[in-house]
Amino acid sequence: MRDYIFRVESAIKDLKNGKMIILTDDPDRENEGDLIFPAEIMTSEKMNFMIQHTSGIVCLSLLSAQLK
Repeated sequence: MRDYIFRVESAIKDLKNGKMIILTDDPDRENEGDLIFPAEIMTSEKMNFMIQHTSGIVCLSLLSAQLK
């Protein structure tokens, strides 16, 4: 359990420092990973990297207030 906590804390720290992380699910599920960037640091180069090195499907999380 301690290792999981360290990895989550490390991922949060990396995101706060503007780094990309790879978030993976359980091997017993889809066994896939997602590249995650903080939106504030997204550039056309980073978007190109995501499209070139993944399935090409890009998702964005927004608050409902941002959609109005």
